[in-house]
Amino acid sequence: MSGNEAKGSSATRAPQEASGRKGGLVNRLASVHLLLWLVAILAAAMAVATVVPQKAPAEVYNHALGHLIGPLVYRSTLRDIYGAWWFIGAFGLVALSLLACSLRRAGQLLRGRGGATHVSRRDVAARPNRSEWRIALEADEAASALTKGLQKAGYAVQPAKADQKRSSGLTARRGPAMAWGVVIMHVGMALVLLGAAYGRLPANSYSAVADLDAGESYQVQAGGDTFSVRLLDAGQERDEEGRPTRFWAEAEIIEDGEVVKSGLIEPNRPLRYRGVNTVLQSLSSAGYVVAVSKGEARSAVPVVFGPDGSVAMLETVRQLEDPPWVVFIHDFRSSAGGADAAPAAHVFADPTGQLSHNWEKVGWVGSEGLTYSGVHFRLVPGGQAAQLLLDRDIGVPLVWFGFCIFVLGSVPLIGIRRRTLLAVVSARGAACSVLFGGSDARAERDFERAISDLGVKATKIGDVVTASDHE
Repeated sequence: MSGNEAKGSSATRAPQEASGRKGGLVNRLASVHLLLWLVAILAAAMAVATVVPQKAPAEVYNHALGHLIGPLVYRSTLRDIYGAWWFIGAFGLVALSLLACSLRRAGQLLRGRGGATHVSRRDVAARPNRSEWRIALEADEAASALTKGLQKAGYAVQPAKADQKRSSGLTARRGPAMAWGVVIMHVGMALVLLGAAYGRLPANSYSAVADLDAGESYQVQAGGDTFSVRLLDAGQERDEEGRPTRFWAEAEIIEDGEVVKSGLIEPNRPLRYRGVNTVLQSLSSAGYVVAVSKGEARSAVPVVFGPDGSVAMLETVRQLEDPPWVVFIHDFRSSAGGADAAPAAHVFADPTGQLSHNWEKVGWVGSEGLTYSGVHFRLVPGGQAAQLLLDRDIGVPLVWFGFCIFVLGSVPLIGIRRRTLLAVVSARGAACSVLFGGSDARAERDFERAISDLGVKATKIGDVVTASDHE
């Protein structure tokens, strides 16, 4: 190799290497092979998660997988696949791959490289609408005039190489917003995946199941926040044929000894506080409640038991609206044994409206009920307890934002009809021939209009163009 050749080779190679280094990371992340491997890993992991119990006690794995494999699975990340670092990492890499694809495609669109860089007669023949024209202009002049005519019609035109000598190609696209719409949709999908991965990180997620009777509380410790969820009441509504039509639970949030939020929970209507969603999962029968009524005013005081089986008095404290009393239950006797066969609750009231020492004994309240100072008290079955699912996922806002971006990107794909066309201009002495291929009849009409605007003689030779006709 001569010195000049070596010098030229190194000079040519240097920009290529610099370009490769510049786009290397983006190109690797945007690799289809990488994306396929990641999707395969996620699909295999989700298939395993349908077979292997997730977040179950050790006994479940021993029973399902045997005493040899069960303990190994229990100690591995297969016990919590969706929370495993490798599963979350694969999710994150899929999101980064989509972002890299979007970045690379956006760069191409900004540089005007959205169309093909090479056009052959075979490409033209593959188009649904195609024809051949003879135009009384030189090839370069015709290509330039057609470019201006198509641009006037709203097309983005890009020159391309042809497969024969003395020929040149054109690619034209109308509706470039569709291409940007696809980029925006990819960004939205990436944000959805990133939000899902970020929210599932162990430091960010929280999940628990609370089985509560009316009046019982469950302490939540999530992300440095500590508060309690207390179930006030639960029930269901039925139609005339006895079929359940509605399930509900009434709960309140207690933080630092004060009720900070309360609300009605339904299967698709959670109670949200500090990023934790409290969802009604199921109902079950349990407990007793002291129903309190005065005129139209209604309230309920649950009978709550502590771990030792005695009444947890402070957990039963309720503030009435009419009258504005504080009512609580001091003791409870069941139907087992004793002279009094029926269960009853020992009820106290504080007319000051505060939990002071001015307690007044209402008395033992049973199913027959009693009236005290115009207020009627009656012991009734608590009806139903509730199983509440508590879930914290701080990635949800990012997921919703990504979903909105995805929908925004889909608008151009729905509302805009994209048109594309290809053309090969070949010199024929002082004239030229033009092979046209379009995506639809509208693209063909736009091309014919551009030809008519040339102001020279143009003859349509035929409507069908095949690769073999010109090879």
